[in-house]
Amino acid sequence: MFLDAFRDNILSNSEGELVEINQRCLIDKILARYSSEFVIYRELMQNSDDAKSSSIQIIFETKNNVVTRILFKNNGIYFRPEDWNRLKKIAEGNPDEQKIGAFGVGFYSLFSVCDNPFVFSGGQGMAFYWRGNQLFTKQGQNKSTDDWTTFLMDMKDPTEIPNIEKFSRFLANSLGFTENLQNISVLFNDTLVIRLSKKIQRPEPLRITSEFNTYSPQRMFQLTSINVGRVQLDVERLIVPTNFNVRQLHLINYQTEKASIFLKTANGDLDVRVSNEFSLKMEQITKKKPPRKTSIQMIFTGFNEHNLSSDSDENISPVFKDLLQYPEQGKIYIGFSTDQTTGCCSHLAARVIPTMERVSIDMANETLAKYNSELLYLSGTLCRILYEDEMDQIKRSYNSVNAVHDRALLEKRAAHALTHFTYHPSTPNTQIGKILESQFFDCTRKNLSILSTNGVLPISDVRIPDPKMMGFIKNVPVVPTNIFERCNIFFIKAKNTLNLIRD
Repeated sequence: MFLDAFRDNILSNSEGELVEINQRCLIDKILARYSSEFVIYRELMQNSDDAKSSSIQIIFETKNNVVTRILFKNNGIYFRPEDWNRLKKIAEGNPDEQKIGAFGVGFYSLFSVCDNPFVFSGGQGMAFYWRGNQLFTKQGQNKSTDDWTTFLMDMKDPTEIPNIEKFSRFLANSLGFTENLQNISVLFNDTLVIRLSKKIQRPEPLRITSEFNTYSPQRMFQLTSINVGRVQLDVERLIVPTNFNVRQLHLINYQTEKASIFLKTANGDLDVRVSNEFSLKMEQITKKKPPRKTSIQMIFTGFNEHNLSSDSDENISPVFKDLLQYPEQGKIYIGFSTDQTTGCCSHLAARVIPTMERVSIDMANETLAKYNSELLYLSGTLCRILYEDEMDQIKRSYNSVNAVHDRALLEKRAAHALTHFTYHPSTPNTQIGKILESQFFDCTRKNLSILSTNGVLPISDVRIPDPKMMGFIKNVPVVPTNIFERCNIFFIKAKNTLNLIRD
């Protein structure tokens, strides 16, 4: 064919020219996809957590009551040569399969507010600068006693001072799922305005009994172990009026809010088994191989934790509003919160593959959808194991108490657990909630356990109460009225859709 011969002749005999990239345009277009609020801090906190930082500082330097410079500091591992090299490359991403970064554009979110960021770590610095539309870097060394890795950002344009309550809420929400970060401090110039800290109880192993199928439907993942612990989050922040003057922060004795919440965490360890063909497809898309091991983590408020959080402050701080979802739906976290809900009251952190802007789970690409679905299925298994463990604890307590008050308290605890794992349509993608719910019921042949008037029994042995019949029923186990009223949505679904229980 003429065109084939002509193309081959050109490739053989003509001089090549490098395809030019307008780097400024490329970065601007990438950042247009990264439109979520506080995205810079999300990316820098993720990098800090990956660097095993325990503490970060965010310092807003101001002039005339607007932000002119931001310093983000972490006390993690210093930049290695490969880290410095990766800063100079757009779109390569972190090749470590245990790290979240895949698209290689997280650091470049800094360019949304700053033209010339500067990075200092371990006595070395890297400065970014522009020549026209092309981006360049220069590096140097300095003998410094500063132990912090610092990202310095001089603002393109003066920026409004962040709302303290709103920023505190974002940071608390982020801190809930970090693996290494435990302390966050925010300063306006030299005044501390937010301090957040996390205390983690040493987790205890939870036995996975043989009745559970620990494999995902296509056996890509296997749940091998579960550890359950408790987390306490503390916040201390200034409460200031809307139009406050930064220069007067150290002069006026503003009120300080101190609050705490308590959460439960359940971490499930997974073995990953994928074919070489599937691994190659994943690597082509994400530029990294699937991990050999990964984990899923649920964060939720158990009955006791819910009561502790409620008792710790008569009105729970708005800072913790996103973490205390009960009785609303939890969110899926990929390092940090996405827009996707789980369908139940638990938050879920998992290394599912997101879309580039990291606010949604990629269920469009066939390969990534398969990987993500398999991982989500085992999240449903983890939910069921946690629920059945809670019912086992209630069963042991129920059989050892006789007082009406004690049994009423156990009914409240059982209603809390059932409400927690009653699935609703997840948003924006309803498929996510359906995957978790189907596996919640299908991961074991054992009927769901519920608390009845005769103790904890399989739901198939229990009946829905009928006020007209209660005077005649003495021995048939029925759902206690308190549980039936509080969990009415579940029982309607259990009877009419799932065929789990009868009148």
